[in-house]
Amino acid sequence: MSDWKEVARPEILTFLRQYCIAFWCVEYPEFKEKQSEPKFEICGGSGFLWQTECGKFLVTAYHVWAEFRDRILERPDRNLIFYLDGNHAFHLLNIKLVSEGRDLDLAVLGGPGIELLQLDEKAFFKQPVEVPADVLEADRLALLGYPKVLRISEAP
Repeated sequence: MSDWKEVARPEILTFLRQYCIAFWCVEYPEFKEKQSEPKFEICGGSGFLWQTECGKFLVTAYHVWAEFRDRILERPDRNLIFYLDGNHAFHLLNIKLVSEGRDLDLAVLGGPGIELLQLDEKAFFKQPVEVPADVLEADRLALLGYPKVLRISEAP
């Protein structure tokens, strides 16, 4: 048996590494003089970078977006949404909800914060202008991510 490091990775992993990003909502505390180490509240998710003729979007799970939204609405002056590209953290400004589907557990985000992303290590998946074939009833679409602590416990 060959060493696991030499085994070719499945094509889907290459796809995920190229078009998916991890992003976080970080709530930072009020800094007090006697506080030795501030404790940050962090929740995270992942998203698929998708570009159509209408613009650039970030597709994520509805429950991830709902958690971010609730935290931001509760303390708007203390929450930041950011992603990592290489060794740098970038704040995502002016993100807007384009569409959401609670039953499908999907949320599509857009706005200047997504349109203006300058990515070094990732790319937007460009949707073909023409559909390569007719979509049939049995066809499926799968979007993958890493929900970590925001998993839906009753439906893993």
